Amino acid sequence: MISAFSCSLPAVVDRQGPLEYRAWRPGESLIDGVWNIPIPEKREVELGRLDADLLIRVGPYRRAITLPDTLVRREVAGAHLEKGLLEVTFT
Repeated sequence: MISAFSCSLPAVVDRQGPLEYRAWRPGESLIDGVWNIPIPEKREVELGRLDADLLIRVGPYRRAITLPDTLVRREVAGAHLEKGLLEVTFT
């Protein structure tokens, strides 16, 4: 079961380049793209949930981490990557 709805939206980021798809969730902000068409901001870290697993993507790397029982029932609030250290916050 995926706990939060998300989708991929098309994003034109370069007039001569290919179309890019970016993850987006309702309520997240959008920025103006090439032709002032709103597009999702590019995120350094993308998170998802699948049952007791936290799904993490940083650039081309993807990992699934099984959460301890104390975090399984909590919602993921966000993540921040700095100097090679990933900090994930829960509500």
